[in-house]
Amino acid sequence: MSGCSLGSLRPRFAPYGEIARHGVPSAANLFTIGLGIFVITYFVSGFGKETVAAYGAAMRIEQIMLLPTIGLSTATLAIVAQNSGARLFARMAEAVRMALS
Repeated sequence: MSGCSLGSLRPRFAPYGEIARHGVPSAANLFTIGLGIFVITYFVSGFGKETVAAYGAAMRIEQIMLLPTIGLSTATLAIVAQNSGARLFARMAEAVRMALS
């Protein structure tokens, strides 16, 4: 095993920090959407099961409309993160412009 030592097998934590720096905001965004649905359902439940059923149906329709936006933002995050790592800042700006148009 030339060139391989026990020290080279030790994980480097800096790349994990960079990945987390880009991924945590997106994960927190999706988490708060889900949490918000549960919290609102809890408060709506005081008005009866018909109201909860109506809210659930409306939430499904809203999620269908929101799904493309979530997909676009997740894809843009991945493209921007990749270009950030490659230090291609012009491509980062272009990706954001395209996502917003």
